[in-house]
Amino acid sequence: MMICSSPRSLLLAGAFIGAFTYGAAAQQPPPANPPTAAAPAAAPALPPGSPLIGRPAGNEAAAKLAPVAPPPIPAALDKLPTAKLKVPPGFNIEVYAAGMANARSLAEGDKGTVFVGSRLVDKVYAIANKDGKRSVKVLASGLYRPNGVAFKNGTLYIAELSKVSKIDKVEDNLDNPPKPTMIYDNLPKDEAHGWKFIAIGPDNKLYVEVGQPGNNVLHDDAHGQIRRMNLDPEFGWGHSCSEFTPPVGLMGPHAGVLGMRFYTGNMFPKSYKNAIIVARHGSWNRSKKFGGDVVVVKLKKDGTVKSTEPLITGFLDNNSYIGRPVDVLQMKDGSLLVSDDYNGAVYRITYGKPKVAAQ
Repeated sequence: MMICSSPRSLLLAGAFIGAFTYGAAAQQPPPANPPTAAAPAAAPALPPGSPLIGRPAGNEAAAKLAPVAPPPIPAALDKLPTAKLKVPPGFNIEVYAAGMANARSLAEGDKGTVFVGSRLVDKVYAIANKDGKRSVKVLASGLYRPNGVAFKNGTLYIAELSKVSKIDKVEDNLDNPPKPTMIYDNLPKDEAHGWKFIAIGPDNKLYVEVGQPGNNVLHDDAHGQIRRMNLDPEFGWGHSCSEFTPPVGLMGPHAGVLGMRFYTGNMFPKSYKNAIIVARHGSWNRSKKFGGDVVVVKLKKDGTVKSTEPLITGFLDNNSYIGRPVDVLQMKDGSLLVSDDYNGAVYRITYGKPKVAAQ
């Protein structure tokens, strides 16, 4: 849902209400018997960027809502919820790799290495695939919210909270990688929605999203943007909703739409060709959770939405998360990888006769 309003009208309305309230209060006589009881202690201050800032006080339903924290360590292989995850007939789901705390954004290298970012820990992982066997390596550590990863021409780009770095010739140095080299550090440092997703466009430019510093805030010049590294454009401020193209499809209230890729492979049925695979991380600030799945958005020839269908469900079980999908990545063979930051795992989706995959 998009709400457009005039900031000036809001300020004028606030000033009028404030002046009226102040004037009325000034005319009231002091109470005859002022209360002697000590005033209640103020609520503890929330840390900067906390998603709970602005939560209504005295609201019992709101007080029960809190962000969903993943387990402190990655789930063991035999504890992953693979058996509970559901896919349409003909599809298969398996564990591609596990043991990566808070696995989130995904990127694939030219030699088949899958790079995995994280948000709550300081690491970027590499899933090496050699001779049909996969192994997980810590590629970089000591980073701050290294959520975003992108790959181009042998170079891995890593987006932290407030900067973007790169590692050149990364697949040639998986066992002894150099430290990332910073290439841009002019990003906001807000914690709320501050972690970054990055991607490289067909123009070979690096695109970085800059989220809003809260769930219900006014726009400013540094947030709510997509930045291209050498232009840094700004969108939206001072315009009405009617000036912009509306979305072709709605993903639901606070569904947490994160990973999104067009499926161009040949493994899945023909109806999936050029459809959009979307990972919905799921809501936390709703009494009835929403999202927590992977859906496929099938399009008409004119680019409008034909249908939105489930691809992977079961992450949300009895209104509680047993896993949370973050990113999707199409592999060269047409299979699909899905990261799960709740369990620290990556799943692989195939179509056709199941095959036993090497771990």
